[in-house]
Amino acid sequence: MNTQWKLVPVEPTETMVINGFESEPDECFTDEEVWEQYQEMSGCQQAAFRAKLCWAAMINSAPASSEADAQPVMKLEAEKLWGGHGEYAVSFVRAGWLDECRATGGEFLLYTHPDEGKVARLTAERDALQQRLNAADQRIDELTAEPRVESVCRGSAALGTACGKCARCASLRLAASVKRADEKIPGMIATACGNFAIMIDKSNSHYGWTFRHHPDGMWVSGRLATEAEMNAARAHAKILALL
Repeated sequence: MNTQWKLVPVEPTETMVINGFESEPDECFTDEEVWEQYQEMSGCQQAAFRAKLCWAAMINSAPASSEADAQPVMKLEAEKLWGGHGEYAVSFVRAGWLDECRATGGEFLLYTHPDEGKVARLTAERDALQQRLNAADQRIDELTAEPRVESVCRGSAALGTACGKCARCASLRLAASVKRADEKIPGMIATACGNFAIMIDKSNSHYGWTFRHHPDGMWVSGRLATEAEMNAARAHAKILALL
């Protein structure tokens, strides 16, 4: 009987289960010599043989235990007893561990492998703390993130009709130069209803364009005005000048 030992999970993993049932002898995949020996066995012998193969496959595919990550705190060195006599010595591997124990007090048990219950509890506490930290980080990001602007206006920087809030205005830094619709724009002649206007100032880059008064209070450029519309706007401007 093999005297080797191995720590395995109480509940087998999916990989262990798959490797376990796939270890059963098969005429197509099992070595020919092994298959012949298996065929010559009795029913009980075949069952025992399958159990051993399944056990070995599951053990070999079991995940590594946390024993490899454990850090020893003490070391016991003992001589082999001869006639009931032998020397032994105990030393601390991790410096300061004894002081830590004395600072808190209590009973401390030393295991040859980590206590599974304690490891599970500490792991759960660590995961819960990590979730709280992740939630706090996400909340901080939400509070410190700059507001995202989705809409884009069609206002003009030259006319001062840009909204100053959309992505285009923010990129051009036009917010400081925004003019409200109720402010008079030189060269823009509005209709009597106040919903439409035409730019007749030749020095303006939007000369000859029509504008519509948007419900949000901004002037939005539309199309080039016709010659008749331009003449009417100029005539209206002359009348306004006389008032």
